[in-house]
Amino acid sequence: MHILYAFFTCLIIKKMVLLIYRYNDRGDSMASDETMVYSVDDLDNYLVTETLTAVKEALDEKGYNGVDQIVGYLMSGDLAYISSYKDSRKKIQKLDREKVIEVLLKTYLKDIK
Repeated sequence: MHILYAFFTCLIIKKMVLLIYRYNDRGDSMASDETMVYSVDDLDNYLVTETLTAVKEALDEKGYNGVDQIVGYLMSGDLAYISSYKDSRKKIQKLDREKVIEVLLKTYLKDIK
């Protein structure tokens, strides 16, 4: 389990670094004397978004309505809603359901402002 956690953490850091490079390539880079601010919320948002997107796409591929299946899982906690196709069940199981709902609500409320 610790190996998976370390691998997953490295993967997240790698993706964050790629996002920073893309940000800097746009010409919006910060001056070298400014401090870079790290936000745990941004990491949570990214992790939830990437996982839900991958799970939804896999469920859609199998012929299920991905959104309905994910909602069923989030409401009940029953992993039977999520297919094991492309390790979707393992991926979504790594996320805390309450954290997923929190991220979805924050994103929704931010978008409607």
